[in-house]
Amino acid sequence: MHPEAVSSREELGRALTDLRVAADLSVRDVASAADALQGTVAGWFAGQHAPTRASRDMFERVLSVCGVPDAAGHDMWWAAVQRTGRRGGRRKARTASPYPGLDPLGPDDGRLFFGRDDQVARLVEIVTAQARARRDDLAGSGDAAAFRAALVVGSSGVGKSSLVRAGLMAETAEGRALDGWHAVVFTPGDDPAAALRTAVAAVPSDAASPLIVIVDQMEELWTQAGADALVAYDAAFAEVIDGRVVIPVGVLRADFYGRAAEMPGLAGVLADAQLVVPPMDREQMRRIITGPAAVADLVVDDELVELLLDDVAPTDGSRQAGAGVLPLLSYALRAVWERSDGRHLTLADYVATGRISGAVELAAERVYADFAPADRVVARRTLLSMVNVDEDTVSRRPVRLADLDAADTSDPVARVLDAFADARLITVTATHAQFAHEALLTAWPRLGEWLDGDRERLLLHRRLRTLQETWESNGRPDGLLPERGRLEVFETLPDSELSQANREFLASARAADAAKVDIERRRTAQLRRAALFATVFGVVALIAAVTAVVFVIKANDQTERADRARMETASRQIAVQADQLRDRDPLLAAQLAMVAYRQSPTVEARSTLSDTLSGSVPIRFAGDGGSTLLAQAPGRIVAAGGSGQVRVFTADEHGITAQIGDFRAGDTTADKLIGGIALSSDGATVYLGGRGAVNVWDITDAKRPVKKYSLTDVTGDANALALSPDGRTLAATVTGTGLHVWTADAAGGWTRVALPDKVMGVDGAVTFSADSRSMASSTATHRIDLWRVDGGRITDAGQIALSGTPNQLAQGLSYLPDGRLAAALRSRTVDVYDVSDPAAPKLTTQFTGFTSWARSVRSDATGSHLLTTGSDNSVSVYDVAAPADPPRRLPTAANSSAALFVGDHVIVASDDGRVMDWPPARNVLQVGTKNVFQVPATPSGSRMFAADPSDRGKITQWRLVDGAYVSAGPDLVPPDGTVYSGAVVTTPDGRWLAIGSADGTVAFADVSDPARPHVVGSTRAETGLNETVDYSPVSHLAVTGGVESRIVTIIDAHDPTRPRTVGTFDAGGGVWWTSLSPDGTSMAVATTTGQVRLVDVSRPDRPLAHPDPLTFKAAVLSTRFDSTGRRLVATSEDRVVAVADIGDPTSPRETARLTGPAGQPYSAAFSPDGRHLIAGGSNSEIWVWSLDGDTPSEAMVIHSFPGNVYDVRFIGDGAFLASGAGGRVESWTLDPDALIDAECARLGDEITETEWDTYVPGLPYSPPCP
Repeated sequence: MHPEAVSSREELGRALTDLRVAADLSVRDVASAADALQGTVAGWFAGQHAPTRASRDMFERVLSVCGVPDAAGHDMWWAAVQRTGRRGGRRKARTASPYPGLDPLGPDDGRLFFGRDDQVARLVEIVTAQARARRDDLAGSGDAAAFRAALVVGSSGVGKSSLVRAGLMAETAEGRALDGWHAVVFTPGDDPAAALRTAVAAVPSDAASPLIVIVDQMEELWTQAGADALVAYDAAFAEVIDGRVVIPVGVLRADFYGRAAEMPGLAGVLADAQLVVPPMDREQMRRIITGPAAVADLVVDDELVELLLDDVAPTDGSRQAGAGVLPLLSYALRAVWERSDGRHLTLADYVATGRISGAVELAAERVYADFAPADRVVARRTLLSMVNVDEDTVSRRPVRLADLDAADTSDPVARVLDAFADARLITVTATHAQFAHEALLTAWPRLGEWLDGDRERLLLHRRLRTLQETWESNGRPDGLLPERGRLEVFETLPDSELSQANREFLASARAADAAKVDIERRRTAQLRRAALFATVFGVVALIAAVTAVVFVIKANDQTERADRARMETASRQIAVQADQLRDRDPLLAAQLAMVAYRQSPTVEARSTLSDTLSGSVPIRFAGDGGSTLLAQAPGRIVAAGGSGQVRVFTADEHGITAQIGDFRAGDTTADKLIGGIALSSDGATVYLGGRGAVNVWDITDAKRPVKKYSLTDVTGDANALALSPDGRTLAATVTGTGLHVWTADAAGGWTRVALPDKVMGVDGAVTFSADSRSMASSTATHRIDLWRVDGGRITDAGQIALSGTPNQLAQGLSYLPDGRLAAALRSRTVDVYDVSDPAAPKLTTQFTGFTSWARSVRSDATGSHLLTTGSDNSVSVYDVAAPADPPRRLPTAANSSAALFVGDHVIVASDDGRVMDWPPARNVLQVGTKNVFQVPATPSGSRMFAADPSDRGKITQWRLVDGAYVSAGPDLVPPDGTVYSGAVVTTPDGRWLAIGSADGTVAFADVSDPARPHVVGSTRAETGLNETVDYSPVSHLAVTGGVESRIVTIIDAHDPTRPRTVGTFDAGGGVWWTSLSPDGTSMAVATTTGQVRLVDVSRPDRPLAHPDPLTFKAAVLSTRFDSTGRRLVATSEDRVVAVADIGDPTSPRETARLTGPAGQPYSAAFSPDGRHLIAGGSNSEIWVWSLDGDTPSEAMVIHSFPGNVYDVRFIGDGAFLASGAGGRVESWTLDPDALIDAECARLGDEITETEWDTYVPGLPYSPPCP
């Protein structure tokens, strides 16, 4: 039906259904792809109601999913909606540039803000709850001492500022959720009290409505403000809050979470009122590309949208994009818009800007390239002064223009600032300059190299600045001046790099130090007298201690309660920090999760523990620091670091088994410099590239290594060593000369080989083929040289021309087992070439997804997977057979310098000296690339099944082996012309399946022999798609339904080869879910109209409805019985999970109504023993409740599933499964103690004392594993 013929809601429903059927989509598919409410969308297709003005955006997303992506089509359909009696919304206003670049969106940019509806709604809930509590406090019915606030936490570049400015603040507009409220925002800077007062000055002091005070970039309280400024800030905030409903909302970078946890009064906020902002998934990214374009009447090419998404987010939507890509995407979009005609964004414009990975770098490099050599030096010094470098974090900082001497526009500093400001890479105010966004610190490789090279000096500047500001803010007391030892360290800084304030501080320190020499004798005498007084005071302290003990004994009960409360608060704070660290340092997250649980088994601790330890957690071996390289031979791994440390490990197919050696390569600076490493095939000899030499060590006895000799005919720093597999050829890239090659002689020595003139002076990469007869090297930009190795002769065989960035270089090279060559390139790709004819190499495959230079590449033993590292801190495992599939990402806390495969484990070395051993992700499996809606399993979880919608819904089989699911047999493929719908159920013994289809057919399959799964019979039960199906082996009844019909069909399957319809039941609304009781005589139906229907089907030809056990205000999405058949659980679109007692089906009663999930819970289930309840849904959360007491209590909340959760269920009583977006199926362990025991039994280092002091301040060091 054409939309122009629509005049009623029913006709609109028919027209929409025609559109959906033509697109070959189910209602669930449409709702999922459009990120829309399933019940609402089902009502539109059923003609039960029409879209409203408030739901127009959702309606247009539905149209786009169904094949109407253009604005003209949207207008035509909206006109149809209006003819049904619904009013349409006004067309959105045009805007000059809908993309802000590196700037956050502001309060007036709500129309351009897309992709964060759930987070905004959740933040509104938090702020509203805090305001309600604040009113109670002021009225005397609450806690007058409580601090009511909210905290928004997320990684840099995740969109926190836009969320609070264009999301939360926009909700204060007329007609929105916070209509009548006031909201202001400020960033602390170096005078946070003044910034606060300026922000609130615009709000009348006698305003009765609530006030939201947003503290954006809250980390500046520690990076910019001094101690006195913080005291003034606290006083100013107390003045603003006094007697008013004021809700502060802090916006904090995740890596500063530990600082916030130490702030007084924030414990309750961290526990109850914080919003963690995750990275966006692929579909959210799509909306922030296309949404603003639609507002501005811009046309965006479809291929441009897809390429943008491929560059920033995984293709299957199952995982989130990296946290820092959002500002880079916005910057790239603005750059494309500026190149466009203002009406049409094209793929060609995007490619010309350098794409996501290169837009910022290209802009920065263009600015830098235009500088004269002297100005480049100034640029480096100026830009580095805008960075805060701590031991574990790097952040931007505003710098006073006065400190930069930038007042004169002819000054080189002013020229540098103006040039970068014109490119919108830095912002300059009347008094300060700073980077436009934190993302620049990682998006521009040159800046990253500067930071790596100057880290120690920058840290020294940071410490000097901190000491000087503390001294200034406290009135310049001599007691805060550095002692002689620290003063000598600061004296190493060049005077040209010091500000005038720095110079005055150091001059005062020198004067104070000189004065101390004159009074040393008197000080010694004073110390003797002080010792006498200390003895007297020690006796007094002892008496006081005895008195205190007596007091503690009397107040023991009160103390125990206080201690328990402190331990619970500490547990929650540590657990939250562990949760924040999980995606960038899983090992430290695991250690902190165990510490949190040892402190107190709070919900947060149990949740983080299961979330982290159920997955792949590496073990680590700490080193002395410095960039660390790896080499391997059968049974051995050697790691060599920039400090000269060399470690030897044993390994097998399951990773590292022990560290057996640790020695220093030498005492001199030249010996300590290790730029390359190679290991002989027997693991007995290691070659270390250094300054002017290659040093050769015998490590046969790893505990007693012996230096054998050195190859000293090296004309620079020897890097990127490679030893041919036959041990007869050694190659090294060398700074300044490019490449050196040696061949083994008969006497056991090495002879340097002359090479053709084409070898250039870049120290890139070098590698040998498996047969030792071919070599590849990169000693020049834009080229890979191919060589033939024949005994002692090296001859030119060909070359690979590289296109891309001006500084294009292959930084890593590796031959695959099939003879192809893989190259890690600065153009942010890994390219694979067929070099069987080296004179005519061919590019065969390209792997993308890097946001900075690709750094290294290795293949596994079979050649089926590639392991890569990047300058963007990435470590990725790619499937060679599926280069377009998203890789497995291994998060690392520091930049990874090397990686290799050892069996099914990945070994990673990083720039901080750590060696990490990553096990495979045993709790995760992939079923195709599309949404998996159900994962039926036997009660013990020994067998599990899942439909793969990406391949006609075929049924995959899995069995549980050592805690991991592995394929159990061939897939059950639907007959030709049939597509399975994703609705599938198994019998408890795992012998039979009932399967729904897209055309309404229910099939019955015999899977008793996993090697021969086969359909034995089927029946056409519905006129449309089977949304749900269930089957009872006891009553031999099956039931099925769909959202397009109110009818539930009852099937007799006593003979599964000849199933037949024996009854129907009118549910009164569309059917989302049907379940049969364990004895198969009762049926529960979840309806789109909000009722759970309970039906007696003991006589299937005459089903009898009992009173509805549960009702909701919105559609019911799922319902299931417990193992006894006496309880029922249901989930609804209005974010509620409810439980009913149906022991007497004629008088059912609701026993619990659980709220908490921030999204719609699509599925829920009881554990086999009935002691736990689980639910999962649209915001990636999985909730587990304990049912042991009279009232259900939260047991844990899982946050790690990377997308919508469509089905959850227990496997046994100790673990649970979830399936959902992108074909992902994942499992978790419920027992915290079992997880801890397993983790503590592994090798590797525990949390260090330094890490403990950072993340667990105030508690004595106590690692979690005894």
